[in-house]
Amino acid sequence: MDSACMNSLISNQAFERLGLERRNANILVNGITDGNPSKTTGAVTLQISSRFDDRVVIVVEALILKKLVPDQPSQPFEVDAGALAEAPLADPSYNKCEPGKLYDGRGVPIAQNSVFGYLVGGHFNTSHAAEGHAVLSLTTSLNLDQTLRKFWEGDTYLPFDCTKPELGESATAAIRRFKAMERKFSIDPELQHHYQQFMTEYLTLGHMEKVPPSEDAVAPEKSFYLPHYAVWKVDSKTTKLRVVFDASSKSGSGVSLNDCLLVGPNVNESLFNVFLRWHTYKIAFIADIVKMYRQILVAREDADYLQIVWRNSPDQPLEHYRLLTVTYSTASAAYQAMAALRRVAEDNKEEHPLVAERIPRNIYVDHLFSGADSIDDAKLLRNEITHVLESAGFVLRKWSSNEPQLLECGAIQDEPSAKSTLRR
Repeated sequence: MDSACMNSLISNQAFERLGLERRNANILVNGITDGNPSKTTGAVTLQISSRFDDRVVIVVEALILKKLVPDQPSQPFEVDAGALAEAPLADPSYNKCEPGKLYDGRGVPIAQNSVFGYLVGGHFNTSHAAEGHAVLSLTTSLNLDQTLRKFWEGDTYLPFDCTKPELGESATAAIRRFKAMERKFSIDPELQHHYQQFMTEYLTLGHMEKVPPSEDAVAPEKSFYLPHYAVWKVDSKTTKLRVVFDASSKSGSGVSLNDCLLVGPNVNESLFNVFLRWHTYKIAFIADIVKMYRQILVAREDADYLQIVWRNSPDQPLEHYRLLTVTYSTASAAYQAMAALRRVAEDNKEEHPLVAERIPRNIYVDHLFSGADSIDDAKLLRNEITHVLESAGFVLRKWSSNEPQLLECGAIQDEPSAKSTLRR
């Protein structure tokens, strides 16, 4: 019972004994166990009631840790309970060496009344303590910004908000909306043609894969089906139609994938700073990253949350696919993309220190704004940036510059396959 605690915690052993349902939650917790940050193995909703009054029920959202603290107390001891001899104690065996028991007081213990009964705390005579044992109180020194940063820079890139309800069934809505798209195809053959081209390209480039029949029965709370629809880009010189995957569609439980995802910190350099810095270069150039989000592979275990249904013709059976790359409609996509770019910069900072500095400072979303003070320096920088980004699957195109010599970039690969990966 800790009034200053930021979260409720439950040991994995207690969680398993109670037979509760686990939700995704991979969070660093400090100030517990051996003092080192510990990563939770999930989250759970449970009810706690009083041993004296079953009308008192508290619903708790708890994080699951493999181990909370050593068994308390570390040894049994005698105490003169005094005024508490007849008090209804929440834990009547507080001074016995049993798992989960608390230390009590020296002399007459200090107690706090609660809905669960009196809670006993304080000190006991340390002369009775076994040699080599120490009696400690747990404290937490939590830097929220640092913890969140470690969380996002850790090994999970589709992190879920454990305070939200679990996802429900989502395939039905996705199928219904796809059949509505098919009705549009029947009256607009051009729309159908471009849509088919888009989806064929997605599959050919390895940005999605067909789900084998043996793997299409994932539990609803462990997967999500994204409805999809068309957006025309009439003024585009490349792709006229883009398929948008709807991560905000509500599942059967009333929440969407985006409702359940954590967004992540904004690690984009501000557009104002990028643009102002770009204007300081005598030789300036700009370029776009080709399909930037789709060059970043998500972890395979997260791909079940990015499933879709598709078929080329209504006379074919519906096929189930899963998207394998970062999907631009998901709440965490912007962070994931910039995190991947920053990782590319970090991986190349020894061999290409200038490029490693420029990538996070000269890129806004998928646009590169950079330059130098001489043609030679600008050419060198252009080539290095191109080389470093292409090594991770990020290809630059749509070059423009105030110096025509910089546009002699050679052949540009237009449709790269996904190469960058969000490392686990």
